[in-house]
Amino acid sequence: MDNMDNIDIYNNSAKIFERKTPKSVISWITILIILFVLFIIISFIPFNIYKNYIGKIIDNKIPSNIQINVNKSDFPIKKDRILYIEDIKYNYKIKHIYSDKVIIELKIDDSINIKDNLLQLNILYNKTTLGRIIINKIKKGFGL
Repeated sequence: MDNMDNIDIYNNSAKIFERKTPKSVISWITILIILFVLFIIISFIPFNIYKNYIGKIIDNKIPSNIQINVNKSDFPIKKDRILYIEDIKYNYKIKHIYSDKVIIELKIDDSINIKDNLLQLNILYNKTTLGRIIINKIKKGFGL
């Protein structure tokens, strides 16, 4: 009967329940779970990506024509054609696309509508989330 008692020591559920987990381990696991949940929530918040260009006003009629020297494959051609000049939102229309430049047409304020004036254009490129960016980087890393 002595041998049976020794074996039961290892299978005794009361001994398992009496064990104490250090509080530092529990607190670190809790912190990691909270950070992981916050990362998941943040990764699904949508935001806009803009491309920055330098444009030159080639005539100062209304609407103005602005020339952007860029490769046509680098210029975003989207349905919602929105750009920002000095944090003011404008809708533009693509007038001509050449191999090395794009000419857009838009109505801008008279204060900046000066011939040969250079403008910083922020054009809406894409709407995305942090999660999509991470997934695309992982796919690109695996060559998919």
